[in-house]
Amino acid sequence: MNKISFYLYKFIITAFYFLGFIYISRSEFMPYHSVALGLSWQQLDPALQVLILAGIRGVGGIMVSIATALMFILHFPFKAQQLWAKIALPLVCLLTILTLTSIALSVKFQTPAMPPLIPLMVLFGLLCLAVIFTKWTRVG
Repeated sequence: MNKISFYLYKFIITAFYFLGFIYISRSEFMPYHSVALGLSWQQLDPALQVLILAGIRGVGGIMVSIATALMFILHFPFKAQQLWAKIALPLVCLLTILTLTSIALSVKFQTPAMPPLIPLMVLFGLLCLAVIFTKWTRVG
């Protein structure tokens, strides 16, 4: 196992945890959501607040779930250099980053809001480095 790729993946997965916990702990939407809607949180109907907050917290929970599964793969099969883990780990990270980027780009191009795209680009770059530094030979 290459330690550089291991720690790059660990950083990416930790970022997924961080994002998930931020969204789970929200009591209202993010500032860029307000810009996208052109309304403050207080201006929203209470039923709409419940619905939006459920979606935000749901995304957060899904991020924590994905991060937990990825951390397990990283610490056990990836560390043991199992080939399937060397494929699954970057694939799930890539799909997660692409999904979040797609959502952010949709908000960026369809509203006046500026969602946080730079952290997603950084994660993508780190993912590319992790793949490059992965030792692709199969052990056992």
